[in-house]
Amino acid sequence: DWLTRRVKRSVLQSQDIRTIYNGIDTNVFHPHDRQESRARFGLPPNKFLCGYMADNGVDNPFKGGDVIRGLTPLLRRLGFEMVEIGGKTVGTNHGTHSLGYLHDPQSVAVALSSLDLFVYPTRADSFGLVVAEAMACGIPVIASDVGAMPELIDDGKTGTLVAGHEANSFARAISTLAASPDLRNQMGKAARQRCEDRFSISTMLNAYYSLYTELATNR
Repeated sequence: DWLTRRVKRSVLQSQDIRTIYNGIDTNVFHPHDRQESRARFGLPPNKFLCGYMADNGVDNPFKGGDVIRGLTPLLRRLGFEMVEIGGKTVGTNHGTHSLGYLHDPQSVAVALSSLDLFVYPTRADSFGLVVAEAMACGIPVIASDVGAMPELIDDGKTGTLVAGHEANSFARAISTLAASPDLRNQMGKAARQRCEDRFSISTMLNAYYSLYTELATNR
């Protein structure tokens, strides 16, 4: 585990270190009907939509917002469009649909469900909550191969990991999955299952309960 390895190289290396992943509410973050989700946000019903989510949207360099800026015109040439969640503006401009900051989790889940793919070219993440939320909504994820991304994404099964942060590399990964609807469907189902098994609130709470019980017993 990425974060565990880093802690083991720190001043805490002599301590008993356990990993308990963050949990998300899979009763809120679950697949919604794609066409109904698109209609709610006024998104085109028949376009191939890639999505990105981060605080401040494409203005967040730590989450690869600059990569998304470079990727968007490449997607337009392929006939694809981008959905930005969490940005500062609302509206559509040159094939980018900016939904602004969504304040309630239910709206985020619906927005994620409108997508064909979720794209996350992050430069640093100790977990990647937005990735888990997209996976719980049954959306395959294409993300940079950094930090904890390999722990969330089972490469080739629930999504794709991309080396580096070149927009062209992400465009190629997107094109590959865009050409394989059956594979995307399989990945989406596997992503949802992986989230239920490993990153749900109940899984997290059970892990904490087991740890606290162990600690109490060994006092």
